[in-house]
Formats: sequence, C-alpha cells, structure tokens
Amino acid sequence: MKPFMITFTIGIFLIQSLKAEEVSLVTFKIPLFIKSKTEGKFIELSNEVAKRAGLKFSFEIYPPKLTMYQYNHKKAQCFFPVVSEYIPNSTPRSKTIFEKKNFVFTRDKAQKLSIRDLEGKRVGLTLGYGYSDQLTSNKKIEFEYTNTDTNNVKKLINKRIDYFVIEERSGLKAISKHGKGKVFYHKDFPLTRQKVFYSCHNKAHIEKINKAIESMIEDGTLNQFFPGQVIN
Repeated sequence: MKPFMITFTIGIFLIQSLKAEEVSLVTFKIPLFIKSKTEGKFIELSNEVAKRAGLKFSFEIYPPKLTMYQYNHKKAQCFFPVVSEYIPNSTPRSKTIFEKKNFVFTRDKAQKLSIRDLEGKRVGLTLGYGYSDQLTSNKKIEFEYTNTDTNNVKKLINKRIDYFVIEERSGLKAISKHGKGKVFYHKDFPLTRQKVFYSCHNKAHIEKINKAIESMIEDGTLNQFFPGQVIN
C-alpha cells in the first residue's frame, strides 16, 4: 500500500474512532424546558453535556408515565430530567445538575405556606412536572391537574382552585401572560426542593456525563443555565 493511502486510511480510522457515541435519551414535554427534540432549555443543556462527554443524545419524547416506563424497562439508555421519584434507588444517576424549587402561587398576596397548609384546599398542578412525593402523597389535599401552567393561572384567578404549585420560572412566565398583578408567591419560601440529574443504565455513560457536569460547573456554564440553583 502506498504511503499516501496508508496515511489516508489511518486518518479515516481516527475520525471514526473520535466520532461521538450515539445514546438514546428519553424525556417528556415541559413548558419552556422541553418543547421538542430540538427546542427547549433542557435540550440545549443536554446537547452541551453530550458534546463535552463525547456523546450524542438521540432524543425521544413521550408522555411522562410512558417516558418512565420506557427507561425503567431499559428501552432507552438515558433519561433526563430525573428526580428520585422517577427511578429505582439502584439505578445509576449523575451528579446533581440543579436543585428544583417549587413554589406556591396565590391569588391575594405572597404567603409562607407549608404542605400542611394546603390540606383541605384545591391545589393546581401541571401535567409533566415531577412533583415531590412529599406533596402528591398527601391525601388531604385536593389536586387538580391541567396541561399547562397558563391554565392553572387562569383557574387561580377565577377562583376555581385555591393555590397553584410550580417551578419558579415556569410560574413567572405563565403569570406574565395572564396573571400580572393578580398572582403572587413568596420567593424566599419554596414549598419543596428536589435534586435533578441524568440517569443512564450504563455506568460508563454516567462517568462521562459527570466529567462534563464538573467542567460546566468549573467554567460557569451550568450556572448560566440555572442561576443560583447549581449545587457545587
């Protein structure tokens, strides 16, 4: 074989060996965060994580319960965003990406409310969000689910529910459209806190993702995605 051909062949081999490993990742639609396979804050985040980890995520979007089924029955390699309620304790998980804080949005004024304060009340929740078991397991609370945060804001304003629980930025976005000056929350008093992370069945994938997360923490990229919510 001529020297040129040998060099060319080696070059092709190196390019192929450096090609990012494609990994299937299941998720579900979340207003603002996952709009489609190509749009949303979590899609942008995951693409950056994958790039640094030498991976290429192949996104599949399902309804929330089907997403968990697909992943927990090993029909997909990775899953994001994950909170502890979604997977068995033994399933591998990454370092924490950020801490999700859910707040109680009220009709009259900002209030310091606990889960116990919601007992006996009609509380609006949004389908697709991972709420804490500490909240949803309380049988004394009357939960009402809707497809969007905006619908919950409208129901709150129209007194069809007493409270609305959601992640801060999603709630504020919904309020900006329909509840400005009518819906409030106590910024310094979250109702629940949950750690959010990636989960993959292959521990080698988790190790690569963890290194990517560490580099994003070090250079401040992760904090740009989640200001004030990153746990070092």
